[in-house]
Amino acid sequence: MEQQMDRELMQRVELIEQMLAEGRRTTQYYGWIYLLWGVGHITALAIVWATRNPMLAWGTTMTACGIITGIVFGCARRRQVKTTTIALAIGAVWWAIGISLCIVGFLGMFSHNFGPVAMHAMPVFTLLLLGVANFTSAVILRWPLQLAIALFFWVAATAMFYLPFKAAFWDYAVAMLIGNVLFGLYLMVLENRQNRLGRRDT
Repeated sequence: MEQQMDRELMQRVELIEQMLAEGRRTTQYYGWIYLLWGVGHITALAIVWATRNPMLAWGTTMTACGIITGIVFGCARRRQVKTTTIALAIGAVWWAIGISLCIVGFLGMFSHNFGPVAMHAMPVFTLLLLGVANFTSAVILRWPLQLAIALFFWVAATAMFYLPFKAAFWDYAVAMLIGNVLFGLYLMVLENRQNRLGRRDT
């Protein structure tokens, strides 16, 4: 009886570890999203720096990123990507935060009541919510590296409250470069390595 309980306990632990591993692999598959939106934010910052027209910069780049994401998601349906309960939960968190950012970013900027406030607060909101999303994913997946990314976003957001405008501008750019672009590239490398190992096994 005791041995049977031990076996059942081990099976449950193995199942949990398997689900966590599958959740990490799913996150690796979506590394391109980190990269795309990180590049999009940095491109928008560059356009703002060159044109001094933030509405044009953010409107065009974020719309382009949204369209590209939709197209890639549509094409990715042909590829069999295993979806788990953990992956669905993490995906729900990211979708909720993405929708929240869209509401503040697009509707807020064009609102007569909140336009200037949203324009100045949007970078802080973005970093804070990216910290929330990465923190949630890291805790669910027990992934220390992603937890470090979440803490990095929160530190960058906190710094923006105290830095002068130009320094805050670069703070945001560096946060996007490290937290999105480099982390996205890292996930894509892991995904590519995993695919090569899978092909070897078959």
